[in-house]
Amino acid sequence: MQSTVEQFREFLKTCSFSKEELREIVKKHANDWDLARKESAGTFPFTQDQVQGMTGEKNHSWLHPLTQISHALLRHFGVVDDPFMLLSNTKSPDDTIDKTGCHCFYATVTFGKDEIIVYDNYGMGGMCPEAPEFVTAIMPYPEWLLPHMPALHQMAVEAMAVPVAEYPAPVPNYTWSGLPAPKKAPQDAALEL
Repeated sequence: MQSTVEQFREFLKTCSFSKEELREIVKKHANDWDLARKESAGTFPFTQDQVQGMTGEKNHSWLHPLTQISHALLRHFGVVDDPFMLLSNTKSPDDTIDKTGCHCFYATVTFGKDEIIVYDNYGMGGMCPEAPEFVTAIMPYPEWLLPHMPALHQMAVEAMAVPVAEYPAPVPNYTWSGLPAPKKAPQDAALEL
């Protein structure tokens, strides 16, 4: 299996860009991301209690916790209300999930290793690209959420294998075991002002 670098080198052989043109493309892309990060930096807008409440049950097979958190983020940032979302994930060479994406027409929410990014394609339709010009918010994980991300990524993968179904009554979704009693993280305290 080729590494990502080897795959990229093979791809470059098929392009007609000069080395200077490629450098400029990469530089512009990096600058665009730097600008998006500066303009969109924020804190996670929900408390531990709020996230536990929104992810404890589900009424559709595809509503894994990352979709439920995505819906809340999209509502919070005024992007779109509760869309049906498709899932993607990116794996590292050791086969662990590095990033899970929740995608719909008009919006995407990605859960990476260190941050959550909300994208909005401003009503253009089509799947929302993960590009700097569509970034609405970039936020680090609250400290209480990060240890649960491996399990939440895995639940998202498992939800992809289940046929889409609506349940007659809510069913349990994610149990936040192992979490200490809710404590005030800096962003939680700021929310209560």
